[in-house]
Parts: sequence; structure tokens; C-alpha cells
Amino acid sequence: MNCTSLRRAAPLLGAAVALMALLAGPASAVDFNAPHVRYGGFSYHTNHYVSLNPDVAARCGGYWNYDTRCVDRHFDEHGVREGRQASTEMDPVVYRRVNPDLAGLSNVQLHEHWRAHGYREDRVASLTDSPIFGSGYYRTTYTDLQGACAASYAGCEAHFKFNGLNEGRQGSHSFNVNAYRQYNPDVVGSNRDLAIHYLAHGRREGRRATY
Repeated sequence: MNCTSLRRAAPLLGAAVALMALLAGPASAVDFNAPHVRYGGFSYHTNHYVSLNPDVAARCGGYWNYDTRCVDRHFDEHGVREGRQASTEMDPVVYRRVNPDLAGLSNVQLHEHWRAHGYREDRVASLTDSPIFGSGYYRTTYTDLQGACAASYAGCEAHFKFNGLNEGRQGSHSFNVNAYRQYNPDVVGSNRDLAIHYLAHGRREGRRATY
């Protein structure tokens, strides 16, 4: 099954997971007073949330031995409202900035919009699930990252988000942040700002983004 098929199937899969959580009773970690944004879409994965939020990993037992219920509860009670990224497919901060029509939505509403509309519309919602990044390209281009990329499914994505982009590393054939800065002097800001500008405007405007 390809990614498009998985995305289309997400609402059904999410409903099944939610039903199982309900049947689990009080032992479940689900906070039923919180929005169920963990279900029905690709905006939350427990292991991604741990990889992308080291403080959550430390709080919930460490990366290799984390308590799943602790991690899920943290997202329900704090992470979703704080706008934390919980999946390589969707980062609320990026989703809002790349899609100006969503600027007025809260962080919770952004997750709900992605689940209901965004993934079907193939909207860019994350730096690492976009034309500027490919884990295979990143892994083979930078051999010093073999350990980071092997640590978890989201290892390469987390490194690019927190370190690689800031260091000026290239995540795909189609985008080099140093080249984008050089050839587009009117675009200013951090490397992250430039990457978001490219996804929101530069691609559509045909701006040069590689050497």
C-alpha cells in the first residue's frame, strides 16, 4: 500500500483505534476530555513524538524505554495545545506558515484540519515530508549521520529539523538553503525561515533553490 492509500485509509484506521481505546476502559491512557487528534490522521505517532521532543522522552522513561501511556497523555494534555510536532508528516508551526489560509486556526484546530482535509489535499505540513527532504538522500549524502538515522524511524527527520537545516545541510536534490539565500537576497531570516518561504512561495514563483 502506498502513502496516498494509507492517507485515504487513515480515518477508518483512526476510528478503529479510537473504538479499541474506548473498549479498553479506565486503564487506557486516553484523556476523553481532550480532542481526539491522535486518531484518524497522520498527525501523531508515539515514537515520532518521542524522537521529536527529547524532553518528553526524558520525562516518560527515556527514548528506548519510554512509557507509551505517559507519552500519549503528554500529547493530549500539553503537546497538542503547545503546537508540538508529533509526526514527521505534520508540524503545526510549518502547516500554519506554509498555508496562509490556516493562519487563524488554533494548534488543536490545525491537527483537526490536517486530519479532515489537509492530507487529502496533499498540503505541505512538515519540513521533512516535503520536497526539501528525503531520508534516503540525507542518509547517503551525509555518512556521519548513520547513527542518528539508524536510531529510529524519525531519526533522520529529527536531525534535519533540529540540526541539519541550521547547519546548512541539504535534504534533497531540489533545495539547498545556502543557494536559496544566495540567489534570493530579498528573502531574509533563519535557514528555517528560508525553507518555509520556499515551500510557501518560492516553488510556485519558480525561484532558484540549488547550485
